[in-house]
Amino acid sequence: MFAVVALLIIALVLIVYMFIKSPAQDFKDIAKTLTFQGLVDSTKEFLTSCSNDVLNNGVMKISGNGGYYKIPEFKKIQTSYGEMTLVYDKKSFLISREEMSRELLDYVEDNIESYCDVSKLKNVNVNGEFSGNVVISDNKIRLEGTWPVEVSRGDSSAKIDKIYSEANVRLGLVRDSADKILSDVGRSNMKMDDKIDIGIIEEENYLVYYLLDNNSLINGKPLRFFFVVNK
Repeated sequence: MFAVVALLIIALVLIVYMFIKSPAQDFKDIAKTLTFQGLVDSTKEFLTSCSNDVLNNGVMKISGNGGYYKIPEFKKIQTSYGEMTLVYDKKSFLISREEMSRELLDYVEDNIESYCDVSKLKNVNVNGEFSGNVVISDNKIRLEGTWPVEVSRGDSSAKIDKIYSEANVRLGLVRDSADKILSDVGRSNMKMDDKIDIGIIEEENYLVYYLLDNNSLINGKPLRFFFVVNK
């Protein structure tokens, strides 16, 4: 009788142990998964933030250069405000939206690694170069790209290969406003549509134009588009 009771007790203990151990192990696995997913999510947030920064600063760079990241030598003019872009000399050679998109993409590709320095992050590696596309519309700029970023910890790993960023600025519209100005250079009292302000600075041989769009803020500052016209 005693032997039977002892066997029943042992069996009961084993059953209870099995029921206790399994949920505990499941909990550890779940906790491990959640912790890793948190690492992946924080990495995605970091990449979103830094890609927004590189896009916004790229917009500021090219809008200050008449649409160029690096001003072509034959369009480079030295003014009292520094080097600027000549876009009119008897005829207009203003940059197109498509060319401006490529200039902005060049800026992003050259600078994204410094803005998104993943070497500062633990368990994150980059296994290739960034490649992407920029589209400039009337009131928005969209950056889409691929960048083979991998997050790993222990036996868990995840790839984050899509980069997406958007800037709600009217660079396309501002560029088209510059085109309207160049179609009738010399007209006084010019007034643009869409609440874009015009400024003109007269120098000895050139007129420095800047278009100011208070409806497009980058890092808290209005979008400014500079270009130079030969008198």
